[in-house]
Amino acid sequence: MSVKLTYVNLERRKCAMNHRDDEKTTDNQGVASRVRMLMGEMPLRKFAAKVGVKESTLRGILQGRSPYLETVAAIAEGAGVDFRWLATGKGGPENFTESNEIVRAPVLSWRLPPAEEGQEPPRWSAQTAISGYLPLSVELLRELGISPSAARLMWMERSRDELQLRAGDCLLIDAERCDPLAGGLYVFTVPGSSFATIEHAKPVAESGDVQVMLGKHGPFAPEDIERLDILGRVVWIWRRAR
Repeated sequence: MSVKLTYVNLERRKCAMNHRDDEKTTDNQGVASRVRMLMGEMPLRKFAAKVGVKESTLRGILQGRSPYLETVAAIAEGAGVDFRWLATGKGGPENFTESNEIVRAPVLSWRLPPAEEGQEPPRWSAQTAISGYLPLSVELLRELGISPSAARLMWMERSRDELQLRAGDCLLIDAERCDPLAGGLYVFTVPGSSFATIEHAKPVAESGDVQVMLGKHGPFAPEDIERLDILGRVVWIWRRAR
């Protein structure tokens, strides 16, 4: 059975993540053909070194094996093309020349490495947590209503069944949407913490005032929310479906 990559638009989703109307998929052969297009006449070994993946991994993709999203991301970064095009084929190769608009979106880690002996513990922020960058097309961001400068990416390290998230999911986050009262999935951290978390925001009524629950945290009044370091709202998920 063919393994497909699944992409879920959270702005349009109203039910489970496997709702067919809200998914975009591509088969393994499509990814393989686009990788061949990027390689051109370049030898396999040289292209693998250029994009930073193992020769055996690249050979497997060309033979039709399902790639992990991290591998697709590495190839996109190394080849200087848009992640969505490489994974889905949407847009076509003509969209990824130097004359077209591409933004390098920061990829953030969930947890900072521990401090060395004698140093203060690190504090998680959208700046200190950057672990790399991934090219995305401005066209995609415009479709989702995201300012290019506000795009952030994070990989799920473990599954969160209550949030319908799986380990390996790639989250696209809008750093300009920081109001949990609007509902949705939010990435945030407590000031001074060395790690970030993700929770579903749910507005609740407390004594006539509208407050918000972030998972099991809260309820938070509007003035309390301001004291949280909210990275932004998750608006899109790339998923490797089985």
